[in-house]
Amino acid sequence: MAKTTYEVTPTKVETTHIETLSKRGSELAKELVLKFPKASIETDVELNEAMGALGMIRSFLGDAAETNEMITGPLKAHVKFLSEQITKHTELVKVEERRITELITYYRKVQRQREIEEQARLDRLAAERSKKKGSPIPETVAPIAKPPAKQLVTEAGKMGFTTKITISVIDVSKIPRNFKGVPILVPDLVAVRKLALAGVKEIPGFKIEKEEIPRRG
Repeated sequence: MAKTTYEVTPTKVETTHIETLSKRGSELAKELVLKFPKASIETDVELNEAMGALGMIRSFLGDAAETNEMITGPLKAHVKFLSEQITKHTELVKVEERRITELITYYRKVQRQREIEEQARLDRLAAERSKKKGSPIPETVAPIAKPPAKQLVTEAGKMGFTTKITISVIDVSKIPRNFKGVPILVPDLVAVRKLALAGVKEIPGFKIEKEEIPRRG
């Protein structure tokens, strides 16, 4: 949202109060210079004059403080009211933000757990097949580097993207035993997911769907 600049113009009454205060201040300053021009106090008479000058100064400053409160008090109250209203409506949205974030976090946790369980099942299946065929179980594949995270700068701030990968087995007979150095002896969804995150778009026997989901920050 574009920033809006507000131009504040004093009312006629406010301008009158400010001008009156300015005139009084200038006159008082001149009067004090004339009545008490000395740089030091040497007698009781001069002390009394200094005390009188101090009283005039404090009286003027008190009037200035009252004028300031009279003019700015309503403005401060209005600003406070607006701020409270904005905070009130923002808080409602923040509550929803926390709720939805918790839902997303829980969903990802469940999905990750499912992937772990599925991988465990596939590993057991691969081990059983390897025992039957007498072939060794493939070693763990080195992690594949992910491409740099995408980020978009908007007026509301920075927005990143979370990559959502959906893997579906569409034809088991077409699944290769090895794809770009990654063993795929059974429908290994975790291995395929790593390949998809690394930028692979097509693997025989699988359907890969990739979606960029916006996220804040």
